[in-house]
Amino acid sequence: MKHKAIQTPDHSRDITRLTDVTDPIFVAFEPEANNNNRMGIVVCPGGGYQILAIDIEGYEVAAWLNKLGYTAFVLEYRVPEKEKGALQDIQRAIKIIRSQADKWKINPDKLGVLGFSAGGNLCARVSTEYNRKTYSPVDKADSLSCKPDFSLLIYPAYLDKGPDRSLTPELKVDKNTPPMFIFATSDDLYSNSALV
Repeated sequence: MKHKAIQTPDHSRDITRLTDVTDPIFVAFEPEANNNNRMGIVVCPGGGYQILAIDIEGYEVAAWLNKLGYTAFVLEYRVPEKEKGALQDIQRAIKIIRSQADKWKINPDKLGVLGFSAGGNLCARVSTEYNRKTYSPVDKADSLSCKPDFSLLIYPAYLDKGPDRSLTPELKVDKNTPPMFIFATSDDLYSNSALV
């Protein structure tokens, strides 16, 4: 049964956490008209595919991106433990946003993704599995590509699921993979992008 996401009672470190997302949505944040660079970014909060750190890795990031001229779309993808559904959610979101590019005043060929931790993993997945059809077409928007034009992976998780902690096998990187920026620190116990 679909319902609104549930906010957890855990507010430690001043983080708002959402869970039990059954009805994925995105929230659009638009820049001032005189500061619009016509580029869009889908923002994917982290949370280990259990919760979404919706404010610190979502709404706050979107507000910052607006100041830089970007239109940001904070994605509430399905959690907990709905990795297949999360990939469907980001693929569908990209297609919907592209189909409504005029509405959002963006160039449909300048739409990227930015994700934190598990959200970074999700962005890596859509950047490498964009040709994989994960759901039956819903409408005309599904005829469009879900390949991001660029991908920003911020302390992405779960990239090292291959043998001997090599790159996760389904993340096939080739000449068609969109450009990626990966950020991590060597002392981050949870991020593993520096290992691959």
